[in-house]
Amino acid sequence: MSTFYTSTPQAQAHTEILLKTAVAPVWFEDRSAMSNILLDEGSQKSFISEDLAAQLQLKPCGNSTISLSTFGNANQNVRHMDKAQITLETETGGFIPMDVLIVPRIAAPLSNVTNVIASKLPYLKGLRLANPVTEDRKFELSLLIGADYYWSIVQDHVIRGDGPTAVKSRLGYLLSGPMHTFTGEQSSTGMFNVLIQHQQEERSLEKFWDLESIGVKADELETTTMKDFNDEYETKCITYQDNRYTAKLPWRNDFNELPTNYNVTLRRTCNMIDRLKKDTNMLKMYGDIIKDQKRRGFIERVTENGNQSNRIHYIPHHAVKKDSSTTPIRIVYDCSCHESPHKASLNDCLMSVPPMLNDLTGILARFRLHKHAVTTDIEKAFLNVELDKEDRDVTRFFWLSDPSDPDSPLITYRFRVVLFGTTCSPYILNATLMKHFKLNSCKTAEILKNDL
Repeated sequence: MSTFYTSTPQAQAHTEILLKTAVAPVWFEDRSAMSNILLDEGSQKSFISEDLAAQLQLKPCGNSTISLSTFGNANQNVRHMDKAQITLETETGGFIPMDVLIVPRIAAPLSNVTNVIASKLPYLKGLRLANPVTEDRKFELSLLIGADYYWSIVQDHVIRGDGPTAVKSRLGYLLSGPMHTFTGEQSSTGMFNVLIQHQQEERSLEKFWDLESIGVKADELETTTMKDFNDEYETKCITYQDNRYTAKLPWRNDFNELPTNYNVTLRRTCNMIDRLKKDTNMLKMYGDIIKDQKRRGFIERVTENGNQSNRIHYIPHHAVKKDSSTTPIRIVYDCSCHESPHKASLNDCLMSVPPMLNDLTGILARFRLHKHAVTTDIEKAFLNVELDKEDRDVTRFFWLSDPSDPDSPLITYRFRVVLFGTTCSPYILNATLMKHFKLNSCKTAEILKNDL
């Protein structure tokens, strides 16, 4: 049994459940291959099949120790697997570097028949689907993208109708949800990727990944050292002064050179402003957000006479539309931007540390024990943690000196706080909250800490 357990209702006649699938090129060095992708935010890590790894002639860059906890079993088995780095090519020709774990097989093939029917639905016509319509009846998975890169790909725009929902992504539109086929064929898949047959010891890892994961551990830090790392980070990298917490970025020891990304950021910013020129209302909203961030002290202008750190890096940004009347757009900062496929991005140079979340199954179990449940949210949580001055220059970005004039010169800003978009932002936020709970120990703090 596997720890990746998604409980999908038993499919009824004439109904299929579409999962978010895509087809896209992946690269290793100068070699590329097409990959069949499943995007699954229920998975904590991303995985590549041995077949695709062989096509790319992947060279492992290390190994990871993972604790496997099977569904319904409290015991954990430690397994070691190879880790590799690949680059995913987006719909627009961009690149997303990814750390993946190599497994014998991702899962059993998915049915591909329903995609053909779904593509003919009126509200989906004209969309560029991430999983193109083909005559293949089966979809053999070769790449699973988990929560570690899910939100680097999936975007906010959603199209709903009488059928599956279309979600915009950097690979095209992803289809997800129930689809009434009316073909008279019975669905052959009722529960996704559940294998219960006995296999040999060396196949136990493959059986495990044929379900969805619960309890996968960090890939960069072994479980035995994670607590030591957390304690050291909270002690040395998070400070509390003048009613504010300040945190440092957790840099990777094996990445010493961070490119400035000056040229690519300048080019992408100019292109983005050219697009905004066509919609003056959008340009005004964009400028208002930047202005509000400056007013609140989230960002600051960079001056030539100001103190500069050894590391300087520029980040491109763009608008993402939201289905909200109060905040119709938000600004996304691309911390995974590369000058070229062979140069590091900011996220490449930062540690991909797990965000210190509690066991999801435990939270869900407690959630179902009581009659009432309460959810809370910290407004602009990331922006309430200051960024250490030594790290601020790696968060530089360009914007108009006069937002009312799209032809005005560009000036440089940088973040004074932790921005949402770096691979380590969730960890920094949760580590700061944990330190806050320790400094303010009480019953309420314990409850919040256990439900984080």
